[in-house]
Amino acid sequence: MSGAPGPADESSRANKSVPPNYNGEWTGAGYEMKHFCIDRHGAGSINWVFIDGSLKKIGVKQLWTLRWHRRSNINGPYTKAGGVTNDKWPEWMRPFKDF
Repeated sequence: MSGAPGPADESSRANKSVPPNYNGEWTGAGYEMKHFCIDRHGAGSINWVFIDGSLKKIGVKQLWTLRWHRRSNINGPYTKAGGVTNDKWPEWMRPFKDF
């Protein structure tokens, strides 16, 4: 995936995976997940093009389950496997499907 958050030290990695407080929030390069987590059409999903050229509809919460790089935590704190609860998501994201 091009433009994806890359490996870094633990503290900056935590900042990079923080969900946006509102749809379209931009807080700079240190918060990379916010670049991609945008509900563009009001359906809680985005169209995602993978490196192999395939296209898939991805839920905005599903972004936290993708393997962005070799050390991606696909069971991290913002996933069902990581134990996320709906109250951990920003209010605008709560109605969307969990992954």
